[in-house]
Amino acid sequence: MTSRIGRIVLITVVFLAVALLPIPIWVAVLDVAVFGSFLLLGLANPISRRVAFRVDTRGVTLGGVFPRFRASTAFIPWHDVIELRLFELPLGRPPTPYIQVVRREGAPELPRGMGFGRSNQWLMGGEFAACRNVVSWTLDEERLLTVLSNVAPGVTLNGTLVRPPREPGSRRLRTRRDRRLRFLWCYLAPIAIVGALWAGAANVGPAWSAHLGHGIVGTWTVEPSNCAGRHGCETLGRFVSADGTDVRDLIQMAPGSPPIPGAGGQLPAIDTGGDHVYPIGGGYLWWIMSLIIGVAAALLGLWTWTVLVPPIGRLSSRIRWPA
Repeated sequence: MTSRIGRIVLITVVFLAVALLPIPIWVAVLDVAVFGSFLLLGLANPISRRVAFRVDTRGVTLGGVFPRFRASTAFIPWHDVIELRLFELPLGRPPTPYIQVVRREGAPELPRGMGFGRSNQWLMGGEFAACRNVVSWTLDEERLLTVLSNVAPGVTLNGTLVRPPREPGSRRLRTRRDRRLRFLWCYLAPIAIVGALWAGAANVGPAWSAHLGHGIVGTWTVEPSNCAGRHGCETLGRFVSADGTDVRDLIQMAPGSPPIPGAGGQLPAIDTGGDHVYPIGGGYLWWIMSLIIGVAAALLGLWTWTVLVPPIGRLSSRIRWPA
């Protein structure tokens, strides 16, 4: 998975988390439908591990797209290929890179499949079916040139996807910044991510139980403030269940409750065994913890993919496995 796909996945996960907010059900359903589709489309090709682009002795294979991988996969033999062309389309920032197989006139029509239909022909005419975007995979131009020189010497590779070089001063500045960002991402980010997962996992169960109405119902009474105590100036209270069997002292009310009264004031509450008691209905700590866990899990997956998977892949390629 490339960094561009990683950003798309992260953004869609954040928007999907909006469905956990206390919003109308139709808005939540629309949010899940729209951004869930984006997430599925963004991850389908990388997770499927299917061929995206292949050059061999027979010709060029252009991989298909989800959900019709096989129907939209195209094979072009060398006798139909004139050249390979690299270009970019301004379909976002940065522009979207493409590779195109320029074919001889009269070559057989290619399968279009989903994503290569008539709605895209205005970009490249009828030959748009011979293009693939280089988004969910990376293209090694040097390796491609080497393969072309061996299997198809008459086919050239034109264009480039490499950005113009920066000025020397800004390049050095960019290098320093990249080193700092890499250090933050590789070493500090996992500590924060694991901490967020730990805090979310410790509170999400009791918060959801309170939201679903499971627990012991009682009354929470505000106690006089004691800023010299170990709890600082937090508003603490005493919870007593309706039958008097569950009593908890110096416990805080979870966020989302009605306005907290002064010392001696009371609020109905529910105890589910967590670090807080909750207002009737659970307040909004349940979706805050769910959002934290969702974002942290997505970041942990992205960190694993970008930091752990590449060296493991390089190590695995060096190991000579027994036949």
